[in-house]
Amino acid sequence: MSLMSFDATAIGTAVGSALLGSSCCAIQLVLNYFSIGCAGFAVLDPYRPAFLSLSLGSFGSMLYFDRQRGKPVFSKRNLFSFILMVSLSVLPQVVNYVNNPSLEGLEEDEEVVDVFSVDISGMNCLACANAVHNGINGIDGVKENQVAFESKSGEVVVDASKGLTDEDLEEALSYLGFGAKITKKKQVRRRSSSSSSSSSPSSSAPSTPRSTKGSEVAGD
Repeated sequence: MSLMSFDATAIGTAVGSALLGSSCCAIQLVLNYFSIGCAGFAVLDPYRPAFLSLSLGSFGSMLYFDRQRGKPVFSKRNLFSFILMVSLSVLPQVVNYVNNPSLEGLEEDEEVVDVFSVDISGMNCLACANAVHNGINGIDGVKENQVAFESKSGEVVVDASKGLTDEDLEEALSYLGFGAKITKKKQVRRRSSSSSSSSSPSSSAPSTPRSTKGSEVAGD
């Protein structure tokens, strides 16, 4: 095998393995953009550590032989390959972080919101969970939501004045192609966004830990 052929093989193996290790996110996110349903890449999830190990090993061997041949280790080619490989490798963690924003401010007595707890079926990978997360955000009245792929569940915070019902939310998720079952609904009071923006960041009052559960409205 020629040196050029070895380099191409090493780069291809490093990047390709990283792509396969995160295919449930990288490829499926592209399919989501074109409104294509889950392609079943989740079957590769158990092999993710092996793919990432192969990716790192291939890239490391390329650097080693570059050094042995007196070639620059920190070349543009190697730097680009490294950035691409790392970006693909950490993509599932990034998508999971995006799917689970912190639901803060559920303790201040300013506005009333409905908080739905929902079990979601049909999510086969983190990209599917991302599709659910983005789809829920598009529902009228939804302020924010969390979608946990591991537990196949989510929490949806809705403006209580919109009157969104269990059936409305389940129907919206069904339209997105996922099954849904509301397991709990409660009303809580929380700080409104306008109240948050008007509060002074230099206040001398001591801060207190914020509860993510909030205070339930009496009578529900």
